[in-house]
Amino acid sequence: MTRSTLPPEAALNDLLRILLDDRAAGRERTLAEYQALFPGHEALVAREFGEQPDPRAEAAGEQHFGPYRLLHPLGRGGQGQVWLAVDTRLGRTVALKVLDQLGISKEALERFRREAQIASRLDDPGICAVYEAGSADGVPYMAMRYVAGRSLSDLLEEARRAGAHESSSVYLPAVRDEEDVRGAPLDVARVLRLVERLARSIHAAHEHGVVHRDVKPGNVIVGEDGQPVILDFGLAQAQDAAFPTVTRTGDVFGTPAYMAPEQIQGGAVDRRADVWALGVILHECLTLTRPFEAPTRESLYVAILTRDPADPRERNAAIRADLALVIATALEKQTLRRYQTALDLAEDVRRVRRGEPIVARPPSLFYRAQRFAARNRALVGGTLAVIVALGIGLGATLRALEVAEESAVLARGETQKVLRLSDVRRLDDLVDESRNLWPADPTRVPDYERWIGEAEALVARLPEHRERLAELRTKAVRSAEQVLPAAPAPPTQEDTAAEARETWHFADAETQWHHGTLEQLVEDLEFFGDSDPHVGRLADVRARLEFARGVEKRSIDDAHAAWEEAIASVRDRSASPAYAGLEMRPQLGLVPIGRDPNSGLQEFAHLQTGTMAPRGPEGRFDPGPEWGLVFVLIPGGKAWIGSQRSEPDGPNYDPNASLPDSPVTEVDFEPFFLSKYEMTQAQWERMTGTNPSQHVAGRTIGDMLVSALHPVEQISWTLADETLRNLGLVMPSDAQWEYAARAGTDTIWATGNASASLAGSANLADAYCHAHGGPPTWSYEMDIDDGHLVHAPVGSFTPNRFGLHDVHGNVWEWCQHDREHAAARIDVFGDSNITRSDPRTRVHRGGGYDNTASQLRVGLRYYALADFRRSMVGVRPARALVR
Repeated sequence: MTRSTLPPEAALNDLLRILLDDRAAGRERTLAEYQALFPGHEALVAREFGEQPDPRAEAAGEQHFGPYRLLHPLGRGGQGQVWLAVDTRLGRTVALKVLDQLGISKEALERFRREAQIASRLDDPGICAVYEAGSADGVPYMAMRYVAGRSLSDLLEEARRAGAHESSSVYLPAVRDEEDVRGAPLDVARVLRLVERLARSIHAAHEHGVVHRDVKPGNVIVGEDGQPVILDFGLAQAQDAAFPTVTRTGDVFGTPAYMAPEQIQGGAVDRRADVWALGVILHECLTLTRPFEAPTRESLYVAILTRDPADPRERNAAIRADLALVIATALEKQTLRRYQTALDLAEDVRRVRRGEPIVARPPSLFYRAQRFAARNRALVGGTLAVIVALGIGLGATLRALEVAEESAVLARGETQKVLRLSDVRRLDDLVDESRNLWPADPTRVPDYERWIGEAEALVARLPEHRERLAELRTKAVRSAEQVLPAAPAPPTQEDTAAEARETWHFADAETQWHHGTLEQLVEDLEFFGDSDPHVGRLADVRARLEFARGVEKRSIDDAHAAWEEAIASVRDRSASPAYAGLEMRPQLGLVPIGRDPNSGLQEFAHLQTGTMAPRGPEGRFDPGPEWGLVFVLIPGGKAWIGSQRSEPDGPNYDPNASLPDSPVTEVDFEPFFLSKYEMTQAQWERMTGTNPSQHVAGRTIGDMLVSALHPVEQISWTLADETLRNLGLVMPSDAQWEYAARAGTDTIWATGNASASLAGSANLADAYCHAHGGPPTWSYEMDIDDGHLVHAPVGSFTPNRFGLHDVHGNVWEWCQHDREHAAARIDVFGDSNITRSDPRTRVHRGGGYDNTASQLRVGLRYYALADFRRSMVGVRPARALVR
């Protein structure tokens, strides 16, 4: 019997069975596709999908639902039909979601209401906005932003139907601001961009306490501009008392193919469940297959809970080792080993996209041993008694699973494997501990000495591990030539190491596993013990110890006379009236340089970032790449912060001031230290071993060779914050920055009220830039010629009254975010959905080389996400005065 001859009741049962199977497998079909499966029962299928148009409207040629004119169905959400509709009151096109009229339960109504409430409070361009929720004729509806585009599930299905071969990925439309991507084929690059943006939007929801719980391709619309938009918060969980849950512990909700292990088990679910789903999507978009696939729901659950995900490189040769590792980290079964936030995932995807080192690291030898033991519990459990018989006392120091792993090893007579497992765990512990041993001050000397002693003992066993590795390789069945897959960019060291591990083949799985884990240990220890402090963690901590041991002598004891002179000068009201008799003490890590001849303020060398800056014959500096930071002691006092345009005779009047620049507030400042210059590329590289700048030292821009004295740029607020805190420094607060930049003035610019006053004091978009290849889309100050196409070496322009260079122009400078001010929607490099009260945003001030005078106004604030990076954004470090 064909479906066309089925009685209605049998056809309905068959339809429900298919619907359930599709949901279990994560498949998405349109209403038309379901109707095609049931010829002769199209009306029944439509009714089951909640489509019950008004016959009178049909007769008139139009369909209406409440105040909305229905145009045509768009598809189905989790709870109802979605229509393209027009709001007849506003003339606005919307996506109208109408709850199914058949079998509306109290729980369904509550979920529908919660979806509207939750989605309406999320303000992010990647989240579908809810305009209105209500009911018409007793049927609930929700009007949402209409996104012209296609669902990601449709794009995936289309790629599969096209018979794509194994190296293919889903084809996505180009993004408006698509940039060159190093080392990634175009389709892969677009997938990375899409998933990165999707992850950032999911993170935005998480930051508002909302976990989606049903992230899947069917809930992602890819707009015609290539931007993804997440929708359908019907299963979302809000960590807010205003949104009580409608589920019970142990309930399982979501789409099985995209559900995290903890979600399947009915346990507590947090933001990391959405991270898992993003990992599944990333894998699926790159390979057109899911990492876990099975014919039934039950077998799919088993696969997700017990098996390792499929290696995406087996399906797509364009996937590099670092990208495969990102996917594997997102799909870690243990939540603590997974990316902890969607932002963490987005950042690593961005790093892959831009050819930068990722943060994720391969699973350690010890963790792989855990998983091996978990998959071989019978073998492990049967040899527990061996440890007791050998009397090695491991039960007191290792967890139960560690004992099981080591007992399995000992049962084969390989006692040295226990030591190697212990070394892997200790290596991981030492690396984690070293991240917390900052800043390098004398109080940490005992911790450094203990850490270094343990690290040296660990590295001393490296020859033994190498010897055992060489011995193992004599038992290899074969050793294939190391051939790296063709790639647009040269392979990284991580790529090479990953491929090398795969070239040794052994007869049994256990030896293969042992070889791989031992090889990883040797490689990790070689990096750990490298003599370069920017590569080897041991050398890095040794350098910290050396600095911590000597910093007090160098900065205070050896500079005793300089400190006495500086302290007396600061205290003397006639010599230093700006400090108003300030009593200060020597500051650890700083050495007085003396007073600036123009500002009269005291300046200090920061020892950890480089050598001490000497003054020239006239008391001025000629900055050198080996110098450390130079800090100015900014005097305390009261000052007006902000700008306003309503009172020409009032404080800080600026006719172009906008709401984000106001209100003007009087603030009482304590003295603090602020860097005389923007942080240079040389200083940043000395401290971190990297130079992230786009216009990097050694590169020729126009007719200028960029030097190490140019400001470091293309650093995010997050990276700047971490790096400076490791040095015991911070970014200035928003108010501190403006106070120091104004330096006692209340004019539009610190140089005056005329834009021409910036000549000689600021590097901006000017006549020189226009004449030497500046982009035609920029605006230019044609009456100023500063001689630079991009940023200039620090100190190239006249300082302000506090002796600070480049407070206007050169590069924008990150600040801490003062949140006292009211929210005001502003445009941030094209993202008009960022608000100043948004917890994701950070402030940067001062303007850059690509801006005109109006964007260099001293009262102007710009806002961007904490992970925002551009070649015109850098940092000017600050430091507290210890009283």
